[in-house]
Amino acid sequence: MKIFVLLSRFPYPLDKGDKLRAYYQIKELSAFHEIHLCCLDDSNIQANI
Repeated sequence: MKIFVLLSRFPYPLDKGDKLRAYYQIKELSAFHEIHLCCLDDSNIQANI
């Protein structure tokens, strides 16, 4: 199944509750489904995952 996830900000780095919840939900769903992530935040992302 394809799942579209719309978030207000990118779920990384894992420093706040909403990012932690979104990250782990997406991580679990991605084991069985194809995830398409859209984030509305316009700040720079420095992710080393």
